[in-house]
Amino acid sequence: MWSHSAGLAAARDPALLATDLADYLVRKGLPFRQAHQAVGKAVALAEKRRKGLNQLTLAELRAVEKSFGADALRVFDLKQALDRRKLTGAPGTSEVRKQLARWRKTLGRSE
Repeated sequence: MWSHSAGLAAARDPALLATDLADYLVRKGLPFRQAHQAVGKAVALAEKRRKGLNQLTLAELRAVEKSFGADALRVFDLKQALDRRKLTGAPGTSEVRKQLARWRKTLGRSE
């Protein structure tokens, strides 16, 4: 059975934000293909060192790709990651609230 704490624990898996890390590199000027490859190498390094992707040091990240900056690990802030997802239908906090309100209205519920 699903529980809030189990869902939150699953959502905090840093591997779920690997694409956000690639997007971070794209914002730094890397082509997406190169950013994707760099993050794949970072994931492999984290697995090899038996730690979470968010536990790699800046030096370890820079050994994989020099474009990583001191702000790279901020990508793993779950609240900020969800707040960045503002496209219609995205899993961001504001979009999920909109969809819940829409469905409550459609189903005639006021919760």
